[in-house]
Parts: sequence; structure tokens; C-alpha cells
Amino acid sequence: MNIPVSLTFDTIYFEAINESFMISYLDMMTKEQISLIPYQYYVLEGVWLGWIRNQVFSDIRYISMKILLKSKQWNMVDVEKLLLCSIIPRTSQGWLYCERQPLILTKDKICFQRVDGISVDTTTGEIYFLFQPALNPNDGLFDERDVAEVLQNDLTYTYFSLEQPDGDLLYHPFQEMKYKPKTLLNTRYLDTMLHADYLLKMFTTGVEVCAKIPFTIRSIDEGFFQRLPEHLRQKLRPLHEMRNDHKDKKHRTHRFWIQADDTTYEIKQVQNNSNQFSMRVGNVRLRVRKRRLIANNKGILIDDDDENLDEHDSPESQFARAFTENYDEIGKYFPELLRLKELVKLGIILSFIRDAYEILARPVSINSIATYLADWRRRIKYPCATHANESTEYQDCLTWNMVDARDVSSAEEQRVKNEIYQYLESIDQETVDKYTNYICEKYHSSDRYTARSYVKQWLESKENDSLTNFIANSMNNYNKRLLKPIEKMKIKLNDNENVSSTEVNATKFCHWVPAVFHRTSNSSRVYGGLQLSIDIRSGVVPLIPGVCRYNALTLLQNVPKKIIIPEEKHPSTKDFNKTSSLLKDTNSSTNNISNRTYPPKSSETHNNTTKLSEAKQTFEKTDSTSTSTEMPMDFTNFHLLETVKSLLRDYIPENLPEPSPLIQYLKEKYPGNILNQIDTIENAQSNVLIHTAQENSTIKNNTQVVQEVAP
Repeated sequence: MNIPVSLTFDTIYFEAINESFMISYLDMMTKEQISLIPYQYYVLEGVWLGWIRNQVFSDIRYISMKILLKSKQWNMVDVEKLLLCSIIPRTSQGWLYCERQPLILTKDKICFQRVDGISVDTTTGEIYFLFQPALNPNDGLFDERDVAEVLQNDLTYTYFSLEQPDGDLLYHPFQEMKYKPKTLLNTRYLDTMLHADYLLKMFTTGVEVCAKIPFTIRSIDEGFFQRLPEHLRQKLRPLHEMRNDHKDKKHRTHRFWIQADDTTYEIKQVQNNSNQFSMRVGNVRLRVRKRRLIANNKGILIDDDDENLDEHDSPESQFARAFTENYDEIGKYFPELLRLKELVKLGIILSFIRDAYEILARPVSINSIATYLADWRRRIKYPCATHANESTEYQDCLTWNMVDARDVSSAEEQRVKNEIYQYLESIDQETVDKYTNYICEKYHSSDRYTARSYVKQWLESKENDSLTNFIANSMNNYNKRLLKPIEKMKIKLNDNENVSSTEVNATKFCHWVPAVFHRTSNSSRVYGGLQLSIDIRSGVVPLIPGVCRYNALTLLQNVPKKIIIPEEKHPSTKDFNKTSSLLKDTNSSTNNISNRTYPPKSSETHNNTTKLSEAKQTFEKTDSTSTSTEMPMDFTNFHLLETVKSLLRDYIPENLPEPSPLIQYLKEKYPGNILNQIDTIENAQSNVLIHTAQENSTIKNNTQVVQEVAP
């Protein structure tokens, strides 16, 4: 007969004795507090897992939190300061309100509801923000302080996460904030990210953590969940409730995070002002995503890459889809969620401004200017005033008017040739002046005397080094002037530093917040964060009504002022490609070269034939030694104009290089936008109407309103 070494009740007895001994040991060690081992944490773990049953979870949690904070030289007040976000309203007890509350923004300052984009003046470098003001202050999502924070701290791409502080302490009562860039520290942007992530965790677990010591826990049904209408409460039930209705009732650890989808941008020239263009950003869609977590061999939670297809229908997946599909509606009751979208768009605006600054700060390429000038010079017929052209024009005049050269006296011949030569010289003079004026105007130089000497040297010798350097220096100096308004904004003009989130959190500041615990028959915790890096692509951005334009420098200096733009009468742009613009009209006279057409009309041919007969009779009557300076009947002037026109037709190139570095840059970086068609601003199909509303009683600061109306 075989007698068992131990019976079943022996195993149960040993287990009970072991638990009792472990509890007594942990109790003794926590009282002595002579070791670096966090024994109080293991008491918390025992209560959490249920093998310590004679302790109150909230009391053990509080003691464990204090001890763990002390090991980091932090305290509970440090944690409370993190949770009491400056923009999120809470009750005096530290709970979120049961009713929808507006965000706490800067008092007595205008607040905004939407980010539309920016507009840039390419002649002054001034930048204007295009924002939709909140006509009702309760609808405000951001203010000028937020704009300054994003632009001055380079918050273009942001990341935030709440993670395990210690891989060996799986039931740690805190979660650790990790974020980048490091410039997020002490900003309302970071407060918003923390609260949005915290709010998502409270939704999924069904419990709310109080922001005040001792950070007690209650059901969300007692608090902020009451804000939502019934149909949203049904869709966003806590995971443990959804799991009760699901076939798979096993609890697993997941992480949920908010991620920004790609969005569109649109660039347009401002109607009736070719020197300004707007860069507008489309709506940013934020979605909730989830991933199951497993512990690796070091006890650290990592993503489970082997998620099966059943996860698609899991309670976690259903919750993520419901939150994403109803994100904007949920945001009506929790405006901090909508605020995130506008903060992301402010980061895109910073990218626009920084791109413009980088291209303006880049030295102008001398090689490209030299190439342009060489191409221009090959297409220019200069000089016109040569003896060969003089002789050619003289012979053409005689031929056209059917006058034999032998019938013209030498004195008259010389007089006509001198007049032809003088006119050709005036054409050369005007050519130099036109190019000088063009270069000074387009490349923003007031030194016309120096420019003219270089233009003349370039035309006469085809040597363009001096003119190339002159243009490059003018453009560089002009670009420096354009940079000044941006530099005065004191924004962050370089990229984010590539600092890992671990390095970012290696600071003396407390970055722990209470973990969101949930306890039913099974225990669960949720991890996650926010991934707000975003890519943009060219597209059509829907119009936003009631957009206002704010001078960026003025707004960032915290002194918003009304911007008044007087109505401008825009004269028609001179077309330098048209040869007629090179020829000035003169008063009619017998020696006027510019009042004839070529070829002549039939009636003109008949009249000219009559005039030629009269001219021949005059020549026959004139003594061959006559020194008269009077020119008979204008016959020399007839063909000269058309010959000069033919010489000048290819004089001005059809396509001049674009002098504005901003426009050129935008063409290269943002292909396919409206800036590639310079004349589009005159198009009647323009779908943007921007005008000033000087009287708007609904806006306190009387800022300039830019109303955009679809056709």
C-alpha cells in the first residue's frame, strides 16, 4: 500500500502558510525601510492580484506611491502639479466636471477656433496668420500663447507616451511620461497631450483618477462620462463591459494611442495682389489606434506582432473604431481633443515659415544668374546703331519708295543716313534703359547708375560677371530684408533635435502620473500615447468662413492690432515681351518714324505712289549742289520703323526668370499648385474671395476679417 507523501489539504495548508509568511515578511520589511527594495510595492501587487486579502487597496496604493516617489526624490505634490493642467477645468476636489466646460485660455485675449494657414507678402517678408476667431469665448481652442509656444519651441512633430517606469514592477502605481521634442517641457501643448492620453485611458478602463492627492479613483459614470449623449455612451463603454458581451472574455493588456492622419495643403496667390500668396492647411483627422502587448524575456511590455485576425472584432478594436468615427462629436464635449488638431496645424504653419526662411537665407546661385544672362544675350541683337544697319536701312527705304539712289543728292543722302543712325542709337539707348529698369525693379536695387553701366558693358562685350555679381548682391540684400520680419518673431528656425524619449525624460522634474487601475474579477491596465507627426500633400482645402488675418509679429508680441489694408488700384502690368512697349509715341511730323505701319494698306500704297511722283518732280527741280536740309515728303521714314521692329522682336526674351526666390522655391517644392500659372490671379474662376471687413462688431479687437466665399 502506497501512502502519498502529502495530501491535497497539505498543499493548501502550505500555500496558506506561505502567503501568511510572505505577508508578515513584507509587513516587517516595509516598517524597517532599511532596504532599497520597494517592499511596499510587493504588498500593493499582492492586494492587486488578490493573494493579500486583509488590506485596503487604496491605502496600500497611497503608501506605495509615496515610497516609490521618495526613491526618485519626488513627492505627491509634484504629481499633483502635473495633473492639475492649467487649461483643463476641474472641480475644487480635483475631478473633471460632469458637464462640458470651456478650456481655460488667456484672459482678456482673443481666442481662436480654427487654424486656416498663413499669407506671406513677398515684397516685405511680412507674415500673417489666417485664423478663425471664436465668436463665443466658450468655443475657443487656442490663443496667442499657444501660437508662440508652437513656433518658438519648434513643435512641428510631437510624440507622447505613458509607459512602464520599471520592467521589473509590472503593477507599478505610476506610469512614466515620455515625450519629444524636449522643448515640450513646461508647455500647455504637453499638458494637452498628457490630458488627452489620460482621458483615453480613463475611457477604456472605466475609471477616473482624481487630480488631487491622494489621487483616488471612481467610476467614470459618476463623473465626466455624463457629458456624452446616450448614443455615444453606448459606443464608448469601458472595455470590461464590452468584454462581457463578447465571446472572448479573456483580459489582455493593450495600448491605445491617438495618431494624426496625413492632410492636405493648398497654395494660392491672393486675389488682386500678385505679391502675396496664402498657404492653407486642411482639416487634420485624428484616429485612435490600438495594439495588443506582451511581455518580453526582460518583463518589458512590447507590441505583439502576432496579433490574429480575431483581434479585429475584439472589444478593443470596436472601441478604437467607435472613438475614431465619432472623434469630432466627442470633441464637442471634450474640447481638448479638438484642440489637439489645431496644435498640429500650428506645427505645419511653422514648417511653412521655416521653409521660407531657409530658402531666403540661402545665398543666390551665381551660376544660375550667369546662365540666364548668357541665354538672354544670345537672343539679343545689339547694337542696332551700326554703319551696316544704317546702309541697309537706307537702301530699304529707297527700294520701298522706288527712289533711285542716283536721284538723291549726297547732302540729302548723308542727312537721311544721319537721321537713321541717330534713331538706331536711340533704340540702343532705350534698350539699355529698359534692361536697367527691369533689373533694378525685379531684383530690388535702387542703384540705377551702377546697374546701367553693368548692363551696357554686358551688352557691348557679352561679359556678364559684373552684372551677375550685381544681381546676386541685390537679391541677397533684398532677401536679408525679407528675413528681418521672420527673425523678429523669435521662432525656432531649425529642425527638432533627434533626442530619444528616454534622454528627454532624464531630468530632475517629476514625470510620473498615477496609473489608471481597473479591478473587476480580472485586473486590467492600459498603455498608450499620442503620435502627432504628420505628412502633408498638395490638394484642395475647403474654405473656412469668417477667417481673420493677423500680423504674425504683432500677435507674437502679445499686442494684437487692427490691420487695415486700403483698397489698391492695380494698374495693368507692363508686358516687356511686347515690342510696342519699347517704342514711344511721338507727335506727328514729316520726320516722325513711329506713326507708320508695315506693310501699308492699299489706300496708303496709292497715296504713297502719288507722293513718290511729287518727290521725283521735286528732285528734278532741285540743283545737284543744293545744301537744303529739308527732307522731301517723308519717304525715308516709311520702312525704317518696321525694320527696327523686326530687329527688336527677339530682343526681349519671351520667358524671363522669376526674380522672387519665394515664388521660385514654392514652384519647385510644391509642384502643381496655382503659382505655376502667374496669370491665374486674373482668372474669373478663382475660388477665393479675400476682402477686408472693416466693421465687425462680433470681434472685440476689430482685427481684419478675410472672408472667403465659394463661387
